[in-house]
Amino acid sequence: MSTFTFTPSAHCTDIVAQAKKQQKGSKAPDSTVPATNGRPASPSHPQLHAPAISASQSGATVLPAHAIIDPLSSPDAEFEICGWLLRMTAQDLPLAERLFDRLSEKDVSYPLYRNIIQAAKHLVAREQVAGATAVLDFAAVNSLDVGGPEHIAQLVNDPIGQLADEERLQQDVDIVLDYAVRRKIRSLLQSHLNELDTKPVHEIVTALADSSSALQNDSKVIRSEPVHISDIMDTVVTNMFDETPASAPISTGYEEVDSKLNGGLRDQDLIILAGRPAMGKTAMGINGIARNVSLDTRHRRPVLVFSLEMSGVSLGSRILASEAGIPAKYFRSGDVSSPAFHQALEEVLPRFAPIDGTEECTNSRLWIDDTPGLTLADVRTRSRQFARKYGRPLIIVDYLQLLAGGEADARAVGTVSTGLKNLARELNTPIVALSQLNRSLESRTNKQPIMSDLRESGNIEQDADIIMFLYRDVVYNPDTPDPEEALVIVAKQREGENGPIPLRFNGALVRYESRVASSMRASDDRDYEDPTIL
Repeated sequence: MSTFTFTPSAHCTDIVAQAKKQQKGSKAPDSTVPATNGRPASPSHPQLHAPAISASQSGATVLPAHAIIDPLSSPDAEFEICGWLLRMTAQDLPLAERLFDRLSEKDVSYPLYRNIIQAAKHLVAREQVAGATAVLDFAAVNSLDVGGPEHIAQLVNDPIGQLADEERLQQDVDIVLDYAVRRKIRSLLQSHLNELDTKPVHEIVTALADSSSALQNDSKVIRSEPVHISDIMDTVVTNMFDETPASAPISTGYEEVDSKLNGGLRDQDLIILAGRPAMGKTAMGINGIARNVSLDTRHRRPVLVFSLEMSGVSLGSRILASEAGIPAKYFRSGDVSSPAFHQALEEVLPRFAPIDGTEECTNSRLWIDDTPGLTLADVRTRSRQFARKYGRPLIIVDYLQLLAGGEADARAVGTVSTGLKNLARELNTPIVALSQLNRSLESRTNKQPIMSDLRESGNIEQDADIIMFLYRDVVYNPDTPDPEEALVIVAKQREGENGPIPLRFNGALVRYESRVASSMRASDDRDYEDPTIL
């Protein structure tokens, strides 16, 4: 298993050493001077006030007297990166691209350097050399302050910076990123300190946990150590011969779906279940998958449903009606006087009794959170708390766009889909997110969904491991010869084949059924529409 640890910053003291050598006996500036020079000896113990020297003496950074330097920063490392970028040639473009794979202008502390990095990154992304002239032109057009030609010339002519190679530049990036993280930690801690007198303790503790988790998910903070293939193979073989491997897929309760998904839902996967209104997304996701998993005694996996559209009571009515085999309309009508109705309820209600904690317990392991207006941060926090209390849950979100605040903005939806994928990996559990489709398919002759029908499809396609669409022809063709015909269309699957899965939709009980279950129901003597039954 990968070990996660902070990546220590490499540090270079040659500039400081040279400065001290050249400044024999000169007194260091007072600690109150805002501008500092010289690279810190270590991020853990920043040398904040090294002797001030000129660029002509050693090439060390010289900042304007009014510059306010954050103690948690390294002007020298930023200076050196900018200088190299301004001197680069066409042959240096691959190295510049590798640097920008790690470094963003947001990681840079000093504004002038931040703007230079922004300009250079823009140019390199377009396979253009970020030379001095190009950066100055870009800055002029985009109103970026890069210090003017004199400052740019100082960066270009820096004698020590001219000696920088790839290893040195990567060390500089390490330093800049390390300090960027430290500033982020400082900001988070400060925000929590400000809340100590105003917020309840449990809210502060939860916020601290969320902040810690967010930092751990930041690739700039935590890096996974490479794992030798032998260790990976040990895990693979162990899982193969383990009768109940931890990585075994979770059955959806639909044989046909499990077959297409190579056994079912897998840990760390983000599964998108999408469809147009009236296709039965909630019926499939909650009445179907959530119900089936929560009652499955093989995996004993709890299920946590975040219902942002329907109340828990409404969902409960649906689930109970489906489980008891009572058409949902009888629940809505309020006619509960029939003895048969009571008998049906008595048969199924014990399945939803509280969990008694025994191994023999066959009660449903289903929890519903119908808190309105939940955010992604809320879902993360509540999922972690739930997992600590009940074990790793299958998580179902109904539905994705509402978690993004109902916004149709691709950025908002992308943030949510990425966040859910990260949460699935963090908790090592599957997450099923229901999603709306856009209206574009309504104008097509063939109304079976395709990938581009997903709202904000680019973000969702990128993050999802599995994408499934629900389609019922009767929604568009009421006179279809088989009104119960339904399809689950697997449009994306990282480790399996795509294609349609035929199911049946029981409209009276508002649930999807396998074709086997549907045929058994068809041979049942009971008449679901006969009120005397109830």
